[in-house]
Amino acid sequence: LLNDTVGRNYLKSINDMCSHALKDKINSDF
Repeated sequence: LLNDTVGRNYLKSINDMCSHALKDKINSDF
């Protein structure tokens, strides 16, 4: 259970980083 929670948080933080990077890239393109 603990491992599952850690994995979920890890995936969520990766997703957050990806969306922030994507937004930054889009913003810098315009």
